[in-house]
Amino acid sequence: MKNENHYFHRVAKETPTRFWINNPTLAQARLAIEEGAVGCTTNPSYIAKILGDPEEAERVRHIVDILLPYVSDDSELAGLAQRIAVEPLAALFRPMYESSGHSLGLVTIQGDPFAEKESANIIQEGLESRKVG
Repeated sequence: MKNENHYFHRVAKETPTRFWINNPTLAQARLAIEEGAVGCTTNPSYIAKILGDPEEAERVRHIVDILLPYVSDDSELAGLAQRIAVEPLAALFRPMYESSGHSLGLVTIQGDPFAEKESANIIQEGLESRKVG
């Protein structure tokens, strides 16, 4: 249940500061939204983090198992798995995104850090990640 007197709600009401959560499990994202989170970010370690969560591990293993026969490049597989795993997070934040006129409820996906200087790859990852939303 949303408590408007909690710290992050008060901070948002009284300052321009906004609370985002990084690499959350779905349960953590739900709690963060209740506590006033207005966005979510994920990075390449997201899969490893949620793989360590008992409630998320089966879902992540299933994603990877489905992709393995079709994707031989580890970096490509990691990016695809991350985007698929982020979809439920985007769904949690989507009502906020829509009700705010697209100013809150953003969910970001950081791409492959080993390709951070390859502009064509960065653009392609961005376009692919945008499809999650």
